[in-house]
Amino acid sequence: MLKDVWNHRTLIWAFVKRDLKGRYIGSTIGFLWSVIQPLAMILIYAILFSKIMAQKIPGSTGLGSLSYVVYLCAGILPWMTMQDTFIRSCGIFIENASLIKKVAFPPVILVAYIVLVGFINLLIGFAVFFVVMLIASVKFGAFLFLLPVSLAIYLLFLFTFSLILATFHIFFRDTQQIVSLIMTVWFWATPIVYLPKIIPDNLKWIIEVNPANFLVNIFRDPIYANQFYHWREASVFLLSTILIFILGSAMFKKLRKHIPDEI
Repeated sequence: MLKDVWNHRTLIWAFVKRDLKGRYIGSTIGFLWSVIQPLAMILIYAILFSKIMAQKIPGSTGLGSLSYVVYLCAGILPWMTMQDTFIRSCGIFIENASLIKKVAFPPVILVAYIVLVGFINLLIGFAVFFVVMLIASVKFGAFLFLLPVSLAIYLLFLFTFSLILATFHIFFRDTQQIVSLIMTVWFWATPIVYLPKIIPDNLKWIIEVNPANFLVNIFRDPIYANQFYHWREASVFLLSTILIFILGSAMFKKLRKHIPDEI
C-alpha cells in the first residue's frame, strides 16, 4: 500500500496542487487566503483572551500575556486539520468513483493526497502562528526541536484513520455525517480551549482514555510547556497508532477488490 503511494507520488502531488488551487479559483488574492485565515484566527484569540480576558495560565515561562494563545493554538491547529481531513476522507472514494473503476488506479493515493493537503495547511497555520508569536516577542523553549517528531507522528495518525474512514464510508454511507457529529462532541471532550484541571475528578477518566488528548499534547509539550513528551503517554499513543495502521492496512487490502463494485 505504501509502495503505491510512493510510486504515484507525482500524481499525488498533482492532485494536491489542483486541490489547493481549486479552493481559491476566482478569488482576488488567491492562495493568500490560506495565510490570512489562520492569521485572523490567531489575532482574534490573542485579542479576545489575552487582552479582554487577560487570561494567563501556569507553566508558560517566556510566553508572557500570550500564554493562553500559545496553549490554544498548539492544540486547535492540529485539531482543525484533523477534523477537516477526516470529514473529507469519508467521501473521497465515492467522489472519485470514475477514477477508481480504472484498473490501474490505486484508491489509496486519493487518501494520501487529502491527508497531504491537510498537512500542508497545518504547516502554513503553524508558520503563521510562529511568525506572529515571534513578532510579539514570545520566547519558545529549546524543546521546540521535537516539533518535526510531533508532525511525523501526527501524519501517521492522520493517514491511518483517514484510510479507515474512507473505506468504511463505502459500505456505510452515513459515516460522513456520523463523523461530523462525533468530531463536534469530541472537540469539547478534549482540553483544547480549556485546561484539564477544571474537569471534575469523577470525569477525568474521559481525558485519560481520549486519544485526541495525547495527540494535542505531542504538540503542546514542546511548544507550550517546553518539555519532553510524557514518555508513557507518547509511547502508548505511537504504538497504538502503528498497530491500528497495520490493522487498517490489512482491512483495506482485503476490501480493496470490492471497492469498485460498491461505489
